[in-house]
Amino acid sequence: MSELNKNVARRVAEEMLSGKPELAAELFAASLVTKQTELAKLLHAAFPDLSLQVQDIVAEGDKVASRWVATGTQRGPLFGIPPTNERVTWTGMTLDQIEGGKIVATKTNWDAFELFQKLTTAAKALPQR
Repeated sequence: MSELNKNVARRVAEEMLSGKPELAAELFAASLVTKQTELAKLLHAAFPDLSLQVQDIVAEGDKVASRWVATGTQRGPLFGIPPTNERVTWTGMTLDQIEGGKIVATKTNWDAFELFQKLTTAAKALPQR
């Protein structure tokens, strides 16, 4: 079962968040589908070439922990930061609870400071309008 659960968690990062938001209904419990679809769309509006790669993944019982690296070029606004055309990389970890082949609870911690520092620095270098 743990290998199946790892596969679900890996598919969220490497497929759904990396460009296929429509997979949310297949990978998440109904109560999480809308939120996860919106998250994927928000990220892809800012980073159309977004790619997440799982670096480490561990499963025990119904829990899966994964450490990932995200890379993308900011082509759209993100939380008030205008498009910078900057290629950035950031890291994070996600803990998923999986039941019946679907994620029923998820918690992600990522280095938001690292990402926003890179984007705001790049935004300051943009020509003023």
